[in-house]
Amino acid sequence: VESERALRAKFGKLITNLANGNKVKIASIQRRPSYTFAGIIVGNEFHIGAAICHPNDQFCKKIGRAKAEGRAKSSNNIVVEIPEEVIKSNKTGKFFADTCKDLSNTLL
Repeated sequence: VESERALRAKFGKLITNLANGNKVKIASIQRRPSYTFAGIIVGNEFHIGAAICHPNDQFCKKIGRAKAEGRAKSSNNIVVEIPEEVIKSNKTGKFFADTCKDLSNTLL
């Protein structure tokens, strides 16, 4: 996915080649932000960190993961208690994924 800045540059070159007298309007594209989550299990709790990429920025999973991991380790984290049946059934990965999906819907 190209950044909005790169797209505007391409359109700018295209516009200069158009005949005079034509009106062109460039409408900005409304993109959804991208999220990256990282979680650390501490006892029976998930400490979750979230990194939100601005819609106009180029998404980079490596940078988002580093930021989210740092936030999960800091006091700026989201603490979610893991139910006992999830721990016993060893389905913490699915629980984490479902929790992050719910969090991304509430962050919109």
